[in-house]
Amino acid sequence: MSVPGPPPVPDLPVPGAAPAARPCGSCGWPNAPAAAACAFCRAPLRKEAARGTPRPQPITCALCGATTLRAPGATTCPECGHDARTAPTAAERAKWGARNAASSVRIPGWVWAILLLVVPALVSFTIFFRAQRKATTADHIRQLKKVVEIFGVENGGFPADFAAVERRMGPAPKYLFTDGWDNPITYVARKPRPYPSEDGTRLFEECEIRSPGPNGEAGDADDVVWTGKEGP
Repeated sequence: MSVPGPPPVPDLPVPGAAPAARPCGSCGWPNAPAAAACAFCRAPLRKEAARGTPRPQPITCALCGATTLRAPGATTCPECGHDARTAPTAAERAKWGARNAASSVRIPGWVWAILLLVVPALVSFTIFFRAQRKATTADHIRQLKKVVEIFGVENGGFPADFAAVERRMGPAPKYLFTDGWDNPITYVARKPRPYPSEDGTRLFEECEIRSPGPNGEAGDADDVVWTGKEGP
């Protein structure tokens, strides 16, 4: 008659041995036992993987070099689409390298800083100088208009040109005949009156003072024009 022996003693952890890695229940990545989140997928380590369920494995692509988790049997890289069952060819490597180089072009931070500082300043200066040129042109036309209107009131009509004005009122400053864009300001008289002034100067019912504007071409939409008309 045999005597039963003592019950089997379960395996106990060996003192000083390194603890076993803790696999992630979501992706299967081996983590440190004390880790609170997976080092690969960042999922909280709160649940154990289902026993017998095949876990995704980290695989490094031979073409793009990206390490991704793939289900057992999956051979296609989700980053570049390369099939791991075949080795990447030289043409595929060249194509991937060109694509990667084109997508990796980055503008340095100091370039962005210069653009953010310089471009608004240039725009502001452009707007300022444009407004200043318009104001200069308007001021010159206003002063010439005043001279012509005074001549018209005193003589009963507008002069044929500014030479007639200078004979009566003295020469006008030369800078008044140039607009803010350094283009000449012109004077034209229309509709002559049937009688001249007392000194024989020809008089006109209408006149026009015109600046050709920013483009320097008279007769288009950007001209600055004043038109004067005398009553009968």
